[in-house]
Parts: sequence; structure tokens; C-alpha cells
Amino acid sequence: VWEKFDYRKLMLKTYKTIFRLDYPISFQLIDELGKLAESLHTESINKKFDKAKTDVNLQKRTLTSHIVLGQEQFRIHLSLQELDALIEHGGSEGYLVRKLPQHPACDLADTLLRQLEKRNAPKYNRFGVRLWTIIQRKEFAFEKLRDFFVGRLSPVAKSLNKSFSSIEEVGVVLEAKAEDGKKSRVIVGPYTKEENNKYFSLPHDIPEGLIVDLDMWYEKLELPGLTVSKTLADFVSDFINIIEELEHSLAEEMK
Repeated sequence: VWEKFDYRKLMLKTYKTIFRLDYPISFQLIDELGKLAESLHTESINKKFDKAKTDVNLQKRTLTSHIVLGQEQFRIHLSLQELDALIEHGGSEGYLVRKLPQHPACDLADTLLRQLEKRNAPKYNRFGVRLWTIIQRKEFAFEKLRDFFVGRLSPVAKSLNKSFSSIEEVGVVLEAKAEDGKKSRVIVGPYTKEENNKYFSLPHDIPEGLIVDLDMWYEKLELPGLTVSKTLADFVSDFINIIEELEHSLAEEMK
């Protein structure tokens, strides 16, 4: 007997993604920024992006690469204590969550990570991934969602209504921790295109829906051979399952 499979899980998209790796401060990087910048510049040129620019800020001891690829923009940033990447996907297409480990930003970050491990013990303070997605369905019209959340938070809403005429926005924040130490924070609420600049720097063609800001991370890691792409792959199934369950549960509650 074939189990029914929800193909929507394969189609879940992210419109903005951040991954960040924190490590103990490494002063050795001060002397290595030039070499690291050259490695990142060479790798980005080989990728044949639409635009690629790598800069070194000697005063702040940082390295930053800005990339443009179609409707995407992403940035790789390295400091004495942190390696992070910000990926934004413009328009309405987004980027498939299941394909995040294959995103070119991961390859660029791993180019730097390999160089870092040659100079430092593979001990990390934190590795985390955060993404923003917008779920569109008829139940998730902006006003309907806002009224639903306000109704569930009526004691708070009533206190505000005593001083203000109306509630314009509402959201819910939850934090959780798994037995393996993985931590998570999710922020959900109604979204309308007028709020685009609140969440994104690129324009999107999505009129309204449920916005989900989901952050997951590990702390105090010691992982020789760590790669961004491989570790990100470990997060993908959790992202998909949590958001799919959230969408289903919320839609059922709103019926």
C-alpha cells in the first residue's frame, strides 16, 4: 500500500535565508584576509555570476562578497568571529527549501570554511539557519489572519484597545529546544505586500499570506570537516516538516 505523499513539501519556498557560523575569535585572520579575499574572489569569478564584488575592510577586519544572480542577491561576510551568508530571492518565485544545500552561496562559504579550519581548531560557538517564507492560501487572507490572531490574544488586545483605536499588526513568537540540543524560534503572523520592506530588501509579487520566520541553531559544536552545505541539509527536513505542520494546523483552526 502506497502512503499518500504531500508534494507541497517539495515545493516549499524561502524568500530570504541567513546562515551563520560563530567561532572563538581568531586574530590569525588579520594576516589572512588578503588570501581569503583572493580565494573568494576567484571562486565567485569561476561561478560566472551576473555580478560579483569582493571587498576587504582593513579597519573592521572583515571580508564581504556581494553577488547578483538573476533575481537573487546574496552576500558572504567573514569577520574575526563570524562567517555568515544572506540570500534574498526577489519576485514571486522564491527558492526551493529542499535545494538550499546546493545553493552557490554554500559553495562560497565552504571555500572560506576550509581555509578557516586550516588555521583554527574546529570548535564553533553556534551554527544556525534562519529563513522567511510566505504561505498563500484562501484561509490566509491578511485581515482574516489578523482577526484570528487578535482573537486568540484578546486579553492583550483589550489592553491595547483602551489606549489605541485599532490593532494594525499581530504576530506570535515561540521558542523550543530538542533533546539533541537543537534550538528553534518561530515567528508567525499575517503578511501583506505593503509590509515588504519590513522583511525584505528586494520587491516581491506576493499580495498577502502567512509569513513564517523560522530560526534553528546548535550551540557549542566541535565538528572537524564541517561544511555549510552538509550541515544545512540536516536542517532542511525540519524546516519543511515544521512549516507544513504549522500551515495544516492553523488552517484547521481557522475553519
